[in-house]
Amino acid sequence: MKVIVAGLAKTGTTGLFYQIRNSLEGEARILFEQTGYERQSGDDEKLVLAKTLVGREGYADFSSFDPFHKKVCIVRDPRDRAISSVLYRSFDEKFLENDDSVERLVSLLRRKEQSPDEVSLIDLVMLQGELAGNPPKKPAGAAYPLTMPLQWLMDFRRDHPEYFIVKYEDFVENRLDGLAEYLGFPLSGDSEVEAHVQRVVRTKKAGDWTNWFTESDVALLRADSRMAEYMEMFGYEDDWGLPEERQVDPRHGSEYVLRW
Repeated sequence: MKVIVAGLAKTGTTGLFYQIRNSLEGEARILFEQTGYERQSGDDEKLVLAKTLVGREGYADFSSFDPFHKKVCIVRDPRDRAISSVLYRSFDEKFLENDDSVERLVSLLRRKEQSPDEVSLIDLVMLQGELAGNPPKKPAGAAYPLTMPLQWLMDFRRDHPEYFIVKYEDFVENRLDGLAEYLGFPLSGDSEVEAHVQRVVRTKKAGDWTNWFTESDVALLRADSRMAEYMEMFGYEDDWGLPEERQVDPRHGSEYVLRW
């Protein structure tokens, strides 16, 4: 059997990949974030399990995975994904090697944790851009890296309707009966990831965006038509209400960044 898990970064692809892997016995060929599949001798006699990220056009050759028997795409509430994406982004930037830059980012996160209304998500994106040497010219530009990936996934879905859709929210609550039926085996293994990819793990929960977003974030992101289109395509409610009392957990903010 050949199984592929696909999705945007920060949507649970790694956790779901490991749950499938840990639910199966026997020899397996593992393809972790490779952008294409090349058949090898013996592939037809063993499990081949692949995980590939959906990116901009041309990033991955998904046609090479056409021979796979089972194809799974995991999706996530785009607002929660935005938070995870912002916090994870620093790991890919050189400014993380500069103590002063790290201190500026962590200080802003701590301000956010102390008073969620004082610091917007867009403020964090703007600072990251500044520290990386590529600041957005205006706040509206800071929303682009949060919403453009949604277009990639919507295009992927239209091009590959054969993929079985799993919601991140169902994955973290272990509501996977439908996926198990599709795959043809029980998902009895855990989703614990190996040490070298532990940094992808942050909250393992849904709905935390309501603690992080400010009213200005809501207005800016709702203005991008990709948000509404994505939420309708994948069945997310168009409810943007924020609670009066919000709390940003340092374990999932400043402490998460400092962990690495």
